[in-house]
This record gives sequence, structure tokens and C-alpha cells, in this order.
Amino acid sequence: MEKKTRSAPFIISFQLDGFCRALELMIQTQEKPGPMTVSILKRLFDEISGFTTGAALQCIPAFDDKTPLPDLLAIAETLRATQQAFLTPEEALEKKASAGFMNET
Repeated sequence: MEKKTRSAPFIISFQLDGFCRALELMIQTQEKPGPMTVSILKRLFDEISGFTTGAALQCIPAFDDKTPLPDLLAIAETLRATQQAFLTPEEALEKKASAGFMNET
């Protein structure tokens, strides 16, 4: 079986899509975020920090377990928009189409 690979920004783009959707559902159902919610957002933030440059993340405020859910969603959406800027043009097209794989070399 041939291994398939993706770039970190490409994978994170899908993870952020899912995370933002989960936050939207929590807001709609008036659920409170659990400790894992903030933990996931912090991990995504840290991952994005690893491949961004300059002032890309300076607008993101500190957040913790006490941050209101709508604010967590705003932070996640801002991270998602920022992260999209770091996809290659090919990755952006592929994400839009949501298909295809890149062979590992």
C-alpha cells in the first residue's frame, strides 16, 4: 500500500474547518466548551505558529478555559483565515475541490 502525505498547513486547514464547525454547533445547542475544546485550539494555534511568519498571529488574543464560546469561535475563525494564506495555490485549489493525494517521495 502506497503512503500518502499532506503538508502540515493543508491538514490543519481541514482540522480548523472541523473545529470551527464543532464550535458553531456548540453555540447553536448552547453547550459549554469542555477542557478539550481549549486544548485543541491551543494545539492548532501552536501548529500554525510553527509555519507562519511576521505579524500573522499577533492579532490573536490570549485565551483560556474562561474565554466565552463566541470568542473561541472568533479566534478559531481568525486562525482559519490566517492559515489559509499559507496554503500553496495548488493546495488551495485542492482543498476547494476536496480531492486528490500527493505521493510521498
